[in-house]
Amino acid sequence: MNSEIPNQQILEGAKYYNQAHGMLDESGSDWVLLPAIHCAAIAMELYLKSLCGQNNRTPSPFAQDVEVVTATSPHGHCLPSLYDKAPQDFQDKLDKEAFANERLRSYLGQGPTGTAPNDFFRDVLDKLDGRLFTPSRYPYEAGNSVSGLPLDVISDILTVFSSVVG
Repeated sequence: MNSEIPNQQILEGAKYYNQAHGMLDESGSDWVLLPAIHCAAIAMELYLKSLCGQNNRTPSPFAQDVEVVTATSPHGHCLPSLYDKAPQDFQDKLDKEAFANERLRSYLGQGPTGTAPNDFFRDVLDKLDGRLFTPSRYPYEAGNSVSGLPLDVISDILTVFSSVVG
């Protein structure tokens, strides 16, 4: 098993969803709001999963001396729980990068000075948890509203992930 962090297979998926979010967000069209939010939620999830994913190598059933490489990662969509599974050095980098962002500090009611508190980024994710994935996927169900979501904060979170993870 290869423990390359971030896991490149999972990270590529995160980048694709991040790019899709950006293209949908830049369109300025109201009808792409739900897909944009959903792409953002999936990108965030995959960025975190790339930090705790593992490569699995199995012999190819079709060719000798060839391996098939797949990746495994924790299941679930709970962003704070996935953050908790990331290596501490990445948590520290995410906290520092997020704390440097004025909008993210304001989102959590933090002042402009000091150093990044431990789990700052986790707290940002926790404040959004449950408001992204399910509401953007099942908007027709009672209680699933994306109304009032801070779209600029969502974009800033993706920028933090992109800067720190890749």
